[in-house]
Amino acid sequence: MEEKKLSAETAILIDASFLEMLTTDFKKNFERMIGRELNTIDLSELLTYIALDGGVTPGENDIDVLFIYSSEHPSFSICVPARLDTELNNVAFKNSIGEFTCRSFSNEQIVSTDDMFVDSLQIIAEAKEVKRLLVVGNNEEYGDKIEEVLDKAKGKLIVQFRMNQPKEKKKYATEIIAYPVMKALGIKGEELN
Repeated sequence: MEEKKLSAETAILIDASFLEMLTTDFKKNFERMIGRELNTIDLSELLTYIALDGGVTPGENDIDVLFIYSSEHPSFSICVPARLDTELNNVAFKNSIGEFTCRSFSNEQIVSTDDMFVDSLQIIAEAKEVKRLLVVGNNEEYGDKIEEVLDKAKGKLIVQFRMNQPKEKKKYATEIIAYPVMKALGIKGEELN
């Protein structure tokens, strides 16, 4: 990912493989738990929920959404649009939160997606244009590398989306990624009681 591609004050960096694993796992398990079929995820809704949970308030915000993905897996199975290489690359949508511009970057089997994600995170963390950084990475697999980059970042509002709260307090905010995913799947609070 090149630094010149960053132009918005808010950036959402997403490990597409992690998001794929998470959404398919949630859909399968929650359908079994609550006894009904769940929605296919509209990515514009999911990105909106992530932005809101990340502290973005409705308005004329410009938001860059950057997907890092493996060239071997260029699409989502339960999210629409699904194709990272075409449908989610150099496209935008606008709603009450702002304008979301989506770009996708493949590892081209040159480096691991984990390394590419961390390298991209480093570039965004150093980009002067970016004031708010929302991170959706696989904390269970390479969370120590994510935390190392985020601990050194300066002058940004940072929210790391995770499956669980960190054991120790961080200098940046953390949110549970399960909540926006569950909202996007159409799971109602009363169904979980």
